[in-house]
Amino acid sequence: MAHRLVIPQELAEHGRGLAIIEAPAETVEVTREPEGWRVGAVLRVTTAGRPAATSAASVA
Repeated sequence: MAHRLVIPQELAEHGRGLAIIEAPAETVEVTREPEGWRVGAVLRVTTAGRPAATSAASVA
């Protein structure tokens, strides 16, 4: 009988990409395309000493 290695989900090679993108993102949009998945994200951007801008209009 052959043994099969079972990898816990938290150690799996696939499936963490969206969580990595969602963490710093303000919004995320996922769309199914004929060739795969399309993911778009709006990311928060900060600079040293300045808080994150909430919209493009608030950036000086």
